[in-house]
Amino acid sequence: MYPENSPFTYIAPQVAPATYSALLFVEKTTPARPNTPRMPAIEYKAGPADDAGAIEFRDPEFAISVKLPQAWKIGRPFRWGDHETTVPLLAPENAEAGSLYFRMALNPAKSEEETRQHLLTSPASKATSRVAAGLADYRIRPDSVEPRTVNGRPALSCIGEFTQNGEPMVEYLTWISGSEANALFFARVPTAGLSALRQRLDPVIESLKLP
Repeated sequence: MYPENSPFTYIAPQVAPATYSALLFVEKTTPARPNTPRMPAIEYKAGPADDAGAIEFRDPEFAISVKLPQAWKIGRPFRWGDHETTVPLLAPENAEAGSLYFRMALNPAKSEEETRQHLLTSPASKATSRVAAGLADYRIRPDSVEPRTVNGRPALSCIGEFTQNGEPMVEYLTWISGSEANALFFARVPTAGLSALRQRLDPVIESLKLP
């Protein structure tokens, strides 16, 4: 900003060759490229509430749905990457609810056992990616890897441990493998909040339907 009463205050004489090692001359400019259009909003379709007030939310494009307890909401889902979607989950009173991630892709495994063997590689892969993203002390808690079944689909849960701003934290992770899609629930809380997180999130995980 220049002073109104002295517009030349910050103008000083310069000898260009002594001040700069190179000068750029632009003979012709081209119009600026237009901004990339925003992705259209994704609106999850809400079904009727059941007797407990839980509501099933369905993806508008894919045969994927999840049932949320009363007063829970879907955040703003977004598509990205290679047929990938992330769906933030919002619990009442700002309680951590994490997110649902899924990718549409055919499962190449020829059997359920092969699928479960592939799922066992997921925790180590996730730990590697978290460390690469800056969580230097991230590791999978020993003996926390738990094969399970979610709505008839092979699944696997585990606990990641790390430090954030000096505070011990955990990440609750659950992978589910369908025949046409793979999913991951993930949520982070201080270590002391793990039990409460699992109590509120496990029913949501168990409700997931994948093609």
